[in-house]
Amino acid sequence: MKNKKGFTLVELLAVVVVLGIIGSIVTMSVMNIKKNASDDVFEKLQKEIEDLGPEIYTHEMISGDKVASDSFYNMYKNEDEFIITVEELQRKGYLDNIQSPYKTSETCKGYLKVNTTSGEPEFSAFLNCSERITSDYDDNYEASSNKAVITN
Repeated sequence: MKNKKGFTLVELLAVVVVLGIIGSIVTMSVMNIKKNASDDVFEKLQKEIEDLGPEIYTHEMISGDKVASDSFYNMYKNEDEFIITVEELQRKGYLDNIQSPYKTSETCKGYLKVNTTSGEPEFSAFLNCSERITSDYDDNYEASSNKAVITN
């Protein structure tokens, strides 16, 4: 009887199929992990912007007369609801440029919505990073050089 060495074509084909299945499972898992990580970064960016509201408010209230006339709360003191765009926050040095967690070459747009109807301001952040947009994000706002107003 001859001593056969090597694999048959069927055995090689079976190994290739099993490796293909394992590879596709690993690829899908890595893609899900990456998306979940990007979603976490998106939510942290949104929370960071939302947390800026009380910080800016406190800083401007404590500073009192020392705050320039272009402070957010001086500009909007007669408004019940107003927005502060991400661009305004960046221009005044409160926020760095926001890179999209989904596409590295893209920056996110968004705004901080301030509602003062109940006395103390309430803050909500809204982001648009093209791959993911905050629910209730509203594209219908105008931003001028010194004021951002929600339009209907």
